[in-house]
Amino acid sequence: MKWRRRDKDAELDAEIRNHIDQAIHDRIERGESPADARRNVRREFGNVTLVKEVTRGMWRWSLLERLLKEMKFGFRSARKSPGFSLITILTFALGIGATTAIFSVVDSVVLRPLPLGEPDRLVAIWISTPQGDRMPMAAAIYRDIKDQSHSLEDVAIFRASANYNLTGDGEPEWLQGSSIPANLLPLLRVQPILGRGFTPEENQPDNDHAVILSYALWQRRYGSDENIVGKAIRLENVPYTVVGVMGPNFQYPTRDIQLWTPLTINPADWQTRGGFVHTTVARLKPNATILQVQNELNIVTSRLAQQYGDASAKVRLVVTPLQQDIVGSTTRPLVILLAASLGLLLIGCCNVANLLLTRTLTRSHETAVRSALGASRGQLLLQAVAEFLPLIVSGAILGLLLARFGVQLLVPLLPTTLPRIAEIAVSLPAMLFSIGLLFVTSTLVLLVPLRHLQRTNLVSTLREDARTSTGRTRVRNLLVVGQVALTVILLTGAGLLIRTFAALKDVDPGFQSRGVLSMRLAIPRNKYKQDAKIVALCQNILERVRALPQVEVAGMANHLPLSGPSGMSGIAFERTGEGRGILTSTDDTTITPDYLRAMNIPLLRGRFFTEADNAAAPLVAIIDDEIARRAWPGENPLGKRVGSSQAGPWAEVVGVVGHVRQEKLETDERLQVYWNYQQRARDRMSLVVRTSGDPHALIMPVLSTIRSIDPDQPAFAIKTMSEVVDQSISLRWFNALVVTLFAVSSLLLAMIGIYGVIAWNVKQQTREIGVRVALGANRNSLLLLVLGKGLRMTVAGIGLGLLGSFLLARFLRSLLFGVGQTDPLTFAVVPLLLLLAAVLACVIPARRAIKVDPMIALRCE
Repeated sequence: MKWRRRDKDAELDAEIRNHIDQAIHDRIERGESPADARRNVRREFGNVTLVKEVTRGMWRWSLLERLLKEMKFGFRSARKSPGFSLITILTFALGIGATTAIFSVVDSVVLRPLPLGEPDRLVAIWISTPQGDRMPMAAAIYRDIKDQSHSLEDVAIFRASANYNLTGDGEPEWLQGSSIPANLLPLLRVQPILGRGFTPEENQPDNDHAVILSYALWQRRYGSDENIVGKAIRLENVPYTVVGVMGPNFQYPTRDIQLWTPLTINPADWQTRGGFVHTTVARLKPNATILQVQNELNIVTSRLAQQYGDASAKVRLVVTPLQQDIVGSTTRPLVILLAASLGLLLIGCCNVANLLLTRTLTRSHETAVRSALGASRGQLLLQAVAEFLPLIVSGAILGLLLARFGVQLLVPLLPTTLPRIAEIAVSLPAMLFSIGLLFVTSTLVLLVPLRHLQRTNLVSTLREDARTSTGRTRVRNLLVVGQVALTVILLTGAGLLIRTFAALKDVDPGFQSRGVLSMRLAIPRNKYKQDAKIVALCQNILERVRALPQVEVAGMANHLPLSGPSGMSGIAFERTGEGRGILTSTDDTTITPDYLRAMNIPLLRGRFFTEADNAAAPLVAIIDDEIARRAWPGENPLGKRVGSSQAGPWAEVVGVVGHVRQEKLETDERLQVYWNYQQRARDRMSLVVRTSGDPHALIMPVLSTIRSIDPDQPAFAIKTMSEVVDQSISLRWFNALVVTLFAVSSLLLAMIGIYGVIAWNVKQQTREIGVRVALGANRNSLLLLVLGKGLRMTVAGIGLGLLGSFLLARFLRSLLFGVGQTDPLTFAVVPLLLLLAAVLACVIPARRAIKVDPMIALRCE
């Protein structure tokens, strides 16, 4: 471009020179002297430089060239003002980086389509009953849907979770799998990268010993063996033939699934509409809508109610988009984080806009002189944009680097329950979002100073004393008020979330988690076929574990509190003279005698189980105090009888224990009934060990003990109970942590904004302050003058922020626990914190004001 520019300039010079020479020659021929001819031609032609500039302005690259020149000037200006440049770059980098990082999480988890074929046509179907809203499907109801719905292209049911012990080559390992039908993969429009999917014949009983491996398991356990298809692996001590390997992006129904086996359904299950154990997914026909499918399913449930009576009348079928079904519960917390990051970015924009306006006001005389020398408003605006452009670009590049680093930092902190974590990355949509955000924020930031440039009056600016132009600070004050208001909103949201997290930490779960190690065991039924063998294995493990050093007590249960959802059931209880009563929403837990002691669940009445409560002894049960209160209010529950169903055998209540929050700390709806493991054996048990020392130190000794008893028996989900409790509230902790970081950052930015305005005002009012001092004003009055301006802006911002905070609290209502939407403590502490921050921000300018020497201030005039 440079050589082309030189050629064009040479041509232009030659053309102007020829034009002038020709005009001079014509005048000389008409009789003028050479000197007069040259003078007259020069006068008529005008400013040669201006003609050149106008001509160059018609060239295509002139605007770009001017922009590059002004950007070079901008780089030089940035070097001359390192403080301003550094604050601007860091503010943009912080805002862009934080927002891009959070958007990357939101995009990957919530917005990005599922890695399945035509995911917008995939839906999940759940059963809603009085006992729960998201109940799995019964096989018979699935068949009714498949036969009677005309808007669904295909429907599939599967068991979302099926546990397998992998033995044979290498260490024994527990794997979480899923049992799926042959039509699930075609329905989802996915295929294995190696081998094939299942055939309908493999979904038949006794013909289901085939397995598809996940990509992660294939890499980790089998070293990406491309010849794995056709080989046999041992699951539950039974050989399964590997028929396929899925791709790395297929992690359905959850990312924890490591293999898939064929689903088999017993013929009897096709005849009953109870036993809700299957997850259902369907694909809509091309022109069908979710509303059409929902209407059809409403008709199906009406037919079932007419055909099968009251039991089916209580069943309702609910259709939701599959993506919403997977990520629905995490959408609101992530949207709140994104809003918080946008709020932080907006606060940063107010700060940068204030800095730019200050710089523009400081250089008003320079701008007026440029205008007087012939610079147009367009050129002045271009210069202002070009000077700011290097700072924008630098802030954007640093922001994207911070976003990449932030995502790497966030992913390990994200709750394990969050779906699609493996897909989180700073992707192209996130980059485009960042670029669009940068454009919008840059426009907003430049709007104020550019508007000021457009309205600048040349004469008044040249006459004006810059130190007395206090009227120009109104916009800056409004920007600070906006910063403070947004900061109040962010701090209030952070305060409510912190208070919620603290309230959850104070909730008594009903057991003592400290000093307890837990791990799960999946006992293979094909190896331990009789209940007596399972009981003997549990007894053997417990005896050996109790003998380990520092072990105080050890027990087992088939399900631990707060370790994930468990199946709900109902309990029948005996009422004197009134027959059986029913309590719904109960948890049936099989335990060993020492489990309640190991968990430190208090015994309120009666006794714990003993080894004498064996299979030959009368059935016994232990209930929690909530069941006792509801079933037999005001009566002694000991000696009463309960049953697991309407027609099941009675069991005598021998003990009453404290209530445990079984599923969530936030809700307390589950009731507990405990059965003795010898009378109701389970093959999925969790071992809990209470120790006087560090529970982590027992992991290897306990694992070695289990392997010494059965080398093929793996243990998994090894955690302390304190970790289990923390994991149950991990999403709330993450939200509180990130929002608090954003709120603290916004508070610092607000302090910088207040400081900048007050410092500018003090500098502008140096003469006024000098006059006040000369007239006898004392230091306290000057301090009040400076502090008053800062506090007035702060109070105005707090007022606006509190209004926004009340609206925010309504939006946060579903995320709060143990704290009201208008929590007095939060709404009192936040304004006080802002006022304190404002005072601190005003201290340095105030000290500078009281040190003004009136002689020096007035001498400058």
